[in-house]
Amino acid sequence: MSEPVLQTTKTFPAKRFAKGAVFCPACRVRMEEALPQCTSCGFTGEHTLKLFPGGAPSFQTIIDTDSHWSEKELVILRKEIKKMRQHFPQIYWSILSLSLAEEAALPLFNFWFFNVSPLAESETIEQRQWTILLTLDRSNQRAVVTAG
Repeated sequence: MSEPVLQTTKTFPAKRFAKGAVFCPACRVRMEEALPQCTSCGFTGEHTLKLFPGGAPSFQTIIDTDSHWSEKELVILRKEIKKMRQHFPQIYWSILSLSLAEEAALPLFNFWFFNVSPLAESETIEQRQWTILLTLDRSNQRAVVTAG
């Protein structure tokens, strides 16, 4: 018996989500607002350009750099993401699977990737603001989530 699919088109005002906390991606100190430089540790987004030189691919629903998932698993992941989009139509999901060096700070990597990755051909800046990026570091068994 198949699971019932809830059809929802409810959207949520952005101001409802804007009340969320802002944290420095480097020292994780809570900040009252997004600032160009952390008042606690001095971090700026520019620091990540030195930590992760080079470019990043554009956002896709699934970015599997290590070819970790089989075609069957990719079909299942896409199906589940499609279900989540039905429940939460404003939110765009992206799953990035890769292997990083053990010493690489995964939260900083996600911050960097989110900010330097060019828009995909079908992506808009508004969609990026509503994207949730789940990054899986396969070699170190770590995961981190970053919201736009």
